[in-house]
Amino acid sequence: MDLSSLTNVCQTDAAPPIVIVQPVEDPIKEANREPSPSLLNRIGTFPVVIGTLVVLKMFGFALSGVGDNDIFWHLRNGQFMVAQHRFPAVDTYSYTAAGMPWLSHEWLSEVVYYAAFRALHLQGLWLVTALIPAITASVMFYLAFQRSKDPFAAGIATMLGTALMSVGDGPRMHHLGWLCFVVMLAILQKFRLHRSGPLWAIPVLFCLWINVHGSWPFGLVVFGLIFLAGFIQNDLGRLQASPWSSAERSRLLITGLASAAALFINPFGYKLVFYPADLFLHQKLNLEVVQEWRSLTFVGMTGVWVGVAIVALLVGTALTDIRWRIDDLALIVLVFYCGLSHERMLLPAGIVLATVLAPFLGGLSSYDPAHERKALNLTILAGVLVTLVVVFPSEKKLQRKIDALYPVHAVEYLRAHGGGGRLFNEYNWGGYLAWTMPEQRVFIDSRTDIFEYAGVLREFVDVIRLKHPEKVLEKYHIDSVLITPNTNLNVWFDLQPNWRLAYHDSVSAIYVRTP
Repeated sequence: MDLSSLTNVCQTDAAPPIVIVQPVEDPIKEANREPSPSLLNRIGTFPVVIGTLVVLKMFGFALSGVGDNDIFWHLRNGQFMVAQHRFPAVDTYSYTAAGMPWLSHEWLSEVVYYAAFRALHLQGLWLVTALIPAITASVMFYLAFQRSKDPFAAGIATMLGTALMSVGDGPRMHHLGWLCFVVMLAILQKFRLHRSGPLWAIPVLFCLWINVHGSWPFGLVVFGLIFLAGFIQNDLGRLQASPWSSAERSRLLITGLASAAALFINPFGYKLVFYPADLFLHQKLNLEVVQEWRSLTFVGMTGVWVGVAIVALLVGTALTDIRWRIDDLALIVLVFYCGLSHERMLLPAGIVLATVLAPFLGGLSSYDPAHERKALNLTILAGVLVTLVVVFPSEKKLQRKIDALYPVHAVEYLRAHGGGGRLFNEYNWGGYLAWTMPEQRVFIDSRTDIFEYAGVLREFVDVIRLKHPEKVLEKYHIDSVLITPNTNLNVWFDLQPNWRLAYHDSVSAIYVRTP
């Protein structure tokens, strides 16, 4: 057969049928394959146990009650916005600053807290007060565990971090702001460790952040520090560099610019963006007299925990071979400088501390995921859940805490006697009066900004310090006074012939002007 014949044969012969061979499973491997873990197996782990203990601690912080002096005028703002479908633009709660322009710079948080109160009253307030810090602490623990790989070390670091955060307990609007902060840290840590992460969510966070609280500038500073630290290419002694690639720098730069632009997505435009600068530039008396803006004095347990945290960082550095990341060191210096300068800034200090300290504590436990004690872990989890249910306070218990802090019975007395007229009141009670007795205009409340602009804050401080109090009383034609008992101001009123004590209890005292 020649080549042409062979070619014809190849062209005319039918192609062999295609046979699909199915793979044969190895019966031994099939028998040894482990089934997917059940829900109980997934949650019955030691890290989950430690995480729930952290949550339990945060609920314990919330047991102090819902009596923060700001919460009541926040509730009234929320009530106004929900009922009127607009934002409060001027002061309507006082007679000393009535009609002055005012910016409700935490409006979204106020709506959240008012919605909780409207749904479950004081229990709703308490639930939000406990839940938001608990979520923040859970993210802190997750970040610490990712860095240390030791749940016990992560738990200790988180517990110490939350101890610093106790300076801001209670129903405070800043809890939502610091929740935004810790979520931003989680995104940036994921990007640092894995060079990938949802950076697109950071501008969304800043858009939310500026509407819930004015702490967002601190987030921009932290974002900038982490971004700039990646430009250092080489290690600096024991400081470990982690440089960004050009593509990563571009992504972070775009994220930062988008975050700055997102700040202007708010109901008040540039005014809300510039409010934090106004606080530090024009509210000097606010920074002077409000305790949380003062520098840390190391008196009390908060100062003790700060000292423990600093010692733990120093000892961990000296006794371990773990190297500091440059961005970690920059963050620790920043947050402790701010926390020592202003007590309220210990909140972000605690958040950062948990993440940075955890690697130095790694190895404290011999945790092995392959040898989990499921039964013990589930028993502890059940105990924590039962405890959370048991400690959930009743409405009456929360009301008793408010009764111990606020002039509840004095308000009843004022109502029974036709109101307080031109009332001079304690700074901490102004919001409570505005909420529980809206028909009564107050002298001052804890919206410190508007009263500093009006000059009322200085006049209030002068009265409390007995610097010619009669001048302020005459200027505003004050005919009744609601103050705490057993103070120097009480002694002054007792000595005045034209003032008499009309009511008093263990919480408050009312003086009225006599002819």
